[in-house]
Amino acid sequence: MLNECEKRNAERLRYRGMYNQERGADVEFEVGFEGQTWRLTAHSHVVAKSSPVLKSMLSGSFQRDKSTPLPIKNTEPRAFESLLRYCYGHPPEFKNVSTALSTFHVAHMYLCPGLEWEAAAFLNEHVQTRPECALEVFLATGFYCETNEIFEPSAPPAYELVINGESESSSLINGPQTLSDEQVGASNGSTPDCKMFMGEASRRLRHNCFQTMDQFANEILALEQFEDLDLESLLAVISRDTFAVSSELALMNAVERWAECECRRQKLSHTVENMQDVVGGSGVICSGRVARLLLLSTQEFAEGPIGSPLLNAAEQKLFLVYLLGSGGAEKEELETLGYVNWAQLSRPREASTPNFLPIATQQYPGRCATSPCKARKQKGCWRWLSRKQPDRNKKQQASLRKKDEQIGKSEKPLCYSKTCDCMLTIIACLFD
Repeated sequence: MLNECEKRNAERLRYRGMYNQERGADVEFEVGFEGQTWRLTAHSHVVAKSSPVLKSMLSGSFQRDKSTPLPIKNTEPRAFESLLRYCYGHPPEFKNVSTALSTFHVAHMYLCPGLEWEAAAFLNEHVQTRPECALEVFLATGFYCETNEIFEPSAPPAYELVINGESESSSLINGPQTLSDEQVGASNGSTPDCKMFMGEASRRLRHNCFQTMDQFANEILALEQFEDLDLESLLAVISRDTFAVSSELALMNAVERWAECECRRQKLSHTVENMQDVVGGSGVICSGRVARLLLLSTQEFAEGPIGSPLLNAAEQKLFLVYLLGSGGAEKEELETLGYVNWAQLSRPREASTPNFLPIATQQYPGRCATSPCKARKQKGCWRWLSRKQPDRNKKQQASLRKKDEQIGKSEKPLCYSKTCDCMLTIIACLFD
């Protein structure tokens, strides 16, 4: 019994031959940026079944005159073409990270969780090994996540996956699941709906980006894209205990570089006050969320932070006194500052083993890689099942084996042997 998502995917596969065919096409899209648009045609009844956004655009009060092209502005043409290919049941083809990321945005915009999951699976392969790709995806997916904090990802139960007739049990994540029983349909035994997976891929991608950036902290600080982070994302990356930077001095220099770029973006002069303000003020800098200054040696502090515009003259002097361990009165004065988090400033960072969350296309419910007829014959569909499917070949072999054993154990002659004996006796009597 197929669920709603699987029925929609199986129906979508029947339209593969209609893709990129002018015959019967009743809608024309003009996709791209101004002066660089593509003309793409489609069948409205086909694309409306895969995307509720396209369905609203092509019907109801949003319906336009079919004689004029439907403009799709500020959208990468190749990404929208991937969306149309997906609507016709064709698998997406990603040749680079840029195309996959654009397709990921389009899939999220047009509410196609299946295509979003396919793009996320491609991006995840590059995120885990390439720090520059991890930072790029981290910047791009921040719009879809409500928070930068580490989360326990939601996922459906570990249903049985059927692959070419062989079943495997696979748990999608290691950790507690946050979907309720009503969402996964545990009360009535139904399978998860596709709508629950909208945004799940972006949350997993962002989690894996954190893992890669922790592992390649020095490379992340040296990238130009590091300067493009907003303040919230910047603090979310560098304040982590697992952000394994080789030296807090390198981190301090990278934050100064970021503050200069932020002043340019906000059209501010490079004064000490402005640079402190764009980072969040003394309360953020001295809280240990930027650089853990008490992990520096006296020489390292003298080489960098002693002249840093992120610290005012009084803070530079007091921190240096604290590191030198002298000046009792001044040290006591420093310890009375309420906005300084001494424990965080002296807490060492610890490198950890990356814990990547899996993003595989086979984990998406209802994904069907073959045609419906071939899937029914070969059981080649990825289906979320609540129980194992019986293996008919094994049952037939067991039945034949049982019959052979019964025949072998029988001591009575077979029927055809009795018939032959009677015929031979009759012939012998006639000739006698």
